[in-house]
Amino acid sequence: MTDSKKKSDFKKDKVNYYKEIIAREKEAIRERHLNGATGREIVESLCRLSDRIITELYEFASKSYSEDPSKHSKCVIAAVGGYGRGSLSPFSDIDVMFLYQNRVDEFIQTVSEDIFHILWDLGFDLGHSCRSVGDCLKLAENDFKTMTSLIEARFITGDKDLFDSFSKTFNIRVLHRKGEFYLRQKVLDRNKRYSESGRTIQVLEPNIKDGPGGLRDIHTIYWIGKVVYKVDCIKALVPCGCLSQEDHEAIERGLNFLWRVRNDLHYLSSRKNDILGFEFQTEIAKHLRYKDEGNKPAVEHFMKDYYFHAKINSQICTDFIKKTCKSDADGRKIFSVFRQRNLEEGFVLINDSLYVARNNTDVFQNSPVKLLQVFEIAQNHGYNISDSLLQTMKKEVTKTDGEFKWGKEGGRLFLSILNSKKQISRKIRQMHETGVLDRFIPEFGELDCLVQFDIYHHYTVDEHTLIALEKLDELEEQNPRESIFCKVYREIERKDLLRLAVLLHDIGKVGGKGHVPRSADISRKILNRMDISPDDMEKVLTLIGNHVLMMHTAERRDFLEEKTIKEFSKTVGDLETLKMLMILTYADVNAVSPYAWNEWRSELVSRLYFKTYKYFTKRLYEDIDYTAEYREKINSIIEKVINKSEGTLTREQVVEFFDTLPERYITGTLASRIYTHYKLLREMKGKTVTSSVIHNSKVGYSDFLVCFEGRIGSFSKTCGVLTSKGIQILGAEIYTNSEGVAVDTLQCSDREGKAAEDDELWMEIEEDLALVLEGKKNVEEMVERQRKYIMRKRYGAISVPTEIKINNEESNSYTIIEVHAQDRIGLLYDVTRILAELRLDINLAKIVTEGNQAIQIFYLTDEEHKKIRELERLQEIASTIKKFFEPKEKREVKENVRSF
Repeated sequence: MTDSKKKSDFKKDKVNYYKEIIAREKEAIRERHLNGATGREIVESLCRLSDRIITELYEFASKSYSEDPSKHSKCVIAAVGGYGRGSLSPFSDIDVMFLYQNRVDEFIQTVSEDIFHILWDLGFDLGHSCRSVGDCLKLAENDFKTMTSLIEARFITGDKDLFDSFSKTFNIRVLHRKGEFYLRQKVLDRNKRYSESGRTIQVLEPNIKDGPGGLRDIHTIYWIGKVVYKVDCIKALVPCGCLSQEDHEAIERGLNFLWRVRNDLHYLSSRKNDILGFEFQTEIAKHLRYKDEGNKPAVEHFMKDYYFHAKINSQICTDFIKKTCKSDADGRKIFSVFRQRNLEEGFVLINDSLYVARNNTDVFQNSPVKLLQVFEIAQNHGYNISDSLLQTMKKEVTKTDGEFKWGKEGGRLFLSILNSKKQISRKIRQMHETGVLDRFIPEFGELDCLVQFDIYHHYTVDEHTLIALEKLDELEEQNPRESIFCKVYREIERKDLLRLAVLLHDIGKVGGKGHVPRSADISRKILNRMDISPDDMEKVLTLIGNHVLMMHTAERRDFLEEKTIKEFSKTVGDLETLKMLMILTYADVNAVSPYAWNEWRSELVSRLYFKTYKYFTKRLYEDIDYTAEYREKINSIIEKVINKSEGTLTREQVVEFFDTLPERYITGTLASRIYTHYKLLREMKGKTVTSSVIHNSKVGYSDFLVCFEGRIGSFSKTCGVLTSKGIQILGAEIYTNSEGVAVDTLQCSDREGKAAEDDELWMEIEEDLALVLEGKKNVEEMVERQRKYIMRKRYGAISVPTEIKINNEESNSYTIIEVHAQDRIGLLYDVTRILAELRLDINLAKIVTEGNQAIQIFYLTDEEHKKIRELERLQEIASTIKKFFEPKEKREVKENVRSF
């Protein structure tokens, strides 16, 4: 056997030997993790294992080259990157640098290749480099990433003197010269990371490594500490005075927590993964031994802790950077006493920023109300609050135990802040971050990092509330000519009451489901403490108690029905409250997620607002005979249709057309759509289907106007065809004329939530719909192909309980059925098919999607176009829908048959 063959076999034996060791050791480490070992224990154990393997491989490769140490060149194997920091998660890659003095000789080339090849054979995700000392220094001087990587360089094995010499030279030539540049680049790098995540910690699926408050923030403290303060660990920053002992302990807790979460995420993913995906959160909560408590599942407690640690990490990193940059500390030195202005109550103003006066450092000790006074002065005069003052207030709030005595003055100051003509969201956020808001309204403090475990709500409850206030401020900057919401917001006289309602609208979410009435009850107690007037209190409570009403009415009800608009208007009460409720709805939904508010929702809420506005301004709530006004309205619609036809239609033709259709169609359909339907009906001779599409790009949907023989089940088939083509249905108005022809309008969008403007696709849809209605094509097979084409969303594993509601109270003419279920491809087709099999006629459909929950609302009559009133028939409907979901979904189904 040749020497080459022997060496090859020996390497294979080594690989097999180490594979067994690695598998055994990693399994033991995994067991320790599952048994509750700390995050630090696991990442350091994995690091030591890699160190041991590399050290032994270096010894093996060196001896394989030559048993004579004198023939071994001076070189070092160093860990860099995360591996250099001494921490590895289960599937982390390892970055290794082979460092030599001047040039690559035979020993270095042979040994490095042997080690790297074996590491690859062992399955390591390896990042590697082979560089001279000179190469490293040159690269570090000119490349920011290389510099950061080498800052973390850690000796593993080889010539220790060479490594120490390199480290010393690196510190002198690179770190000491590039400190200011490095600090600036790290701040820019952090700002970029935060911008990419929307600067929000409480996102639905946080990035454990790069997200705000993640591991990168802690790494940033370490990197800056090493470059600027010349320390080797974060703990060494405490004696430097730039990090408190409390902050260091908080970082250690946060680091341990994030490591433990990341380790479990790697084990569950079986790969490197830093995104705390929704599908992993429940399992990780279980592994980290969180328990269900009260009405809160374990996962919500786990995510609350995650956001809490991330929030602390982010704040400490921000404060550390500010101290290092000396932005606040230099403020007092730069601006002379002649630029300083003494204010009352123990504060001074320097360059438009508030500070505590030097001779009054205990200003808050015996008067907590001064905490609010700082914000009131800053808000109403447009001042900034200095970082040092914010830190002082934060410490005062933290160190003071027991209840703060705010008195009536506290309520007055807080309401003064809300009544400011300037934007308030930044100051309210600062109040929350310092803990002042949570002390003034302890109930709000309970919302801190409070999680709602669903994919619709992207933020914690406190962050959602703060974003909602920011949305109000953004309306101040918009053009009222371009935005109805901006125009209405500017018309509101008591913005302080609206802001108060936004701040408190979700205060009851700490109790779980059914938060709306609970929020109103809790808010009443809070408002009483503020000593707010009875009239103002009732206004705020009306807004809080009905803050979901406008969106629900716009999306889920037919507000063209007189009964619906009357009930909505009665609840709202007056025009000023209507304006406030509209803006509260806008801010609330906008703050649910970056995608919750869209042009379709904007359109619906605007329509409801104008309908209700007209109801109030024309005093439609009074018992007056509006026969003459109704005739005038019909005449106006007729004229508009004639105008849309550009004079091709006569008044007699329009009246004749109207005589064949329900009144609701005439009064609730735009003139352009009426004219289009007229033309489609004229084209029906000899055709199964006629259709037209009108795109509304600005509001993000397309109107699909279609006519065909109006049989029960035809609408379901239409839904199936649209679904098979990837079209989403947002809503539908379904009418049948006196000749039995369906005259339907469906609001549709593409998968991206935009107007579906592919005209060829709409031609295919008309052709396929005709074939389906003629029985020449199977719609079920078409839908099934689309189901297979579209991959199941990873959120599908998150259960949404199915709920069926039957309501006979809210409409005089129709039975309303709501189906709440897990969203999936073809759901609307399936439900409408069941309704068709039950011989129910759909007159109106509204579809709402909230995350992975679909809410489908149908206005129904029986075959004789009458409301369904028999109890047995209603129970049959609910039971049949229930049976459809039970075999496939296997989830609890609730029936709610409210009124018959």
